[in-house]
Amino acid sequence: MEVLFYHEQEKYERNKPNRNFCKLKLASDNDFLMLISEYYIEYSRLGKKNYLTYEHGLTINKSTGDINVIYRLLNKKENSHMLHKNIMRAQKNNFDMLMEFTSRGFYTGEKRFNFWGVKYKRACLDIYKLIVEDLKIENVQQDKIHNVNPLYDLILEYHLNKKGIKGHDCIYWDICEAYPKKKYLKQNDWKFIPAILDQYGIKTKYLIGALSSRKPSITKINFKSVKFLCTLFGSNYIDYLREFDWETICLEYVKSNKTFVCDNEPEKRALANSLKKYSEVEVITSDGILNTIQDLFILKEFLKKENLIVKIKANSCHQLISLKDTWELHKKHFKLGYKLKYSLPEEMIKDLEEPIKIGDKIYKPSLIITEDQFKIEGMVMKNCMAKQFPVGALYIHASMSLGSKRVNIQYRKGHLNQFRGKANSNPSKEFTEVIDMFSKKMEKYKDVTPNKEKYDVITSSKSTD
Repeated sequence: MEVLFYHEQEKYERNKPNRNFCKLKLASDNDFLMLISEYYIEYSRLGKKNYLTYEHGLTINKSTGDINVIYRLLNKKENSHMLHKNIMRAQKNNFDMLMEFTSRGFYTGEKRFNFWGVKYKRACLDIYKLIVEDLKIENVQQDKIHNVNPLYDLILEYHLNKKGIKGHDCIYWDICEAYPKKKYLKQNDWKFIPAILDQYGIKTKYLIGALSSRKPSITKINFKSVKFLCTLFGSNYIDYLREFDWETICLEYVKSNKTFVCDNEPEKRALANSLKKYSEVEVITSDGILNTIQDLFILKEFLKKENLIVKIKANSCHQLISLKDTWELHKKHFKLGYKLKYSLPEEMIKDLEEPIKIGDKIYKPSLIITEDQFKIEGMVMKNCMAKQFPVGALYIHASMSLGSKRVNIQYRKGHLNQFRGKANSNPSKEFTEVIDMFSKKMEKYKDVTPNKEKYDVITSSKSTD
């Protein structure tokens, strides 16, 4: 291969003795174009110097347009700290890796933008021009507004042109999520969206139109999520998709390829009504709402095998999350064969749960002692109460309600530790007096220590409840 361009550069960070070194190399022959970048980076941890090497490689087949991307991360053996594990990846026609290569492995050079300075910027620009020249790409607009970055856009468009694939405005991101097989491209006149939907078994005019006409954005639609959502609603899924913003929901990733179908129309209606309020979800889950639904159906399968009658009834995403948490408790109950709670003297429970009247207001206190109660309280109050069960032997928890208003209270050896309203907000002043009265009653039981115990033990392997 003939070397078309070579650039190397050394740089020290300001006010730090850490050395950074980079290499850029562009080579070509009649069949392939190759771009290699390498970055050697030093960093300090606890006064000791550590070393990282990032290696990136891109090969373009000039006749087919196929791309191969390689990424490798190496730690030196003498490193005292490892910020990242050693990695080696190589993929063909993986545009997610191409996006990483062009941004991290080229324009920013595994550092912050502008770190390497003007010389590096000029080298990147020279390489870009040489790639355009070597691949014989015509009509390149220098002042074009780029979707991702100039090099990524150029290579993607070159690839699509060579393959004869007909794209759409959002193909710059969508192709990172799914790549169509040749069989489906042929069957769909080489159009990207119809081919992908056909490949996933969900090709309809409605989805083709909706996904093809999206405005350019920096988001990638997850086609696996689209399939999961369509499968949920069965053969008439389009009727339900029209009711909520499924495109935004399908930006989420589902954890597995497992799909489910609702048992009946009421179940479909419950999910559709919940997803209508997707943007209004107050409780944010790290997994996302689609994974919550997937977990719900997995739990449903398990509980039905235990002869438990379970139905998905909800009217909001928050209710779906609450239902999932409840079913997880049921599953845990069946797997363990028992439930858990903290035991307290009956006379103490009866005394503390006696309603408190102040003027014309009646406050209702309730001790939180079972694992189920902790979970449900966390759902209702939208706080971390669901995670407080393990410390129930150290703290006594209670809730105080006045109509629809409610606060959670925590005590340590009879003394008030904290009290919070919904979503950990400050309680209204109308609870101040009643909490003072309740705290005085709690002082009588400062020497009581809750003991964890089993209850509701399952005596047979099946339940008909």
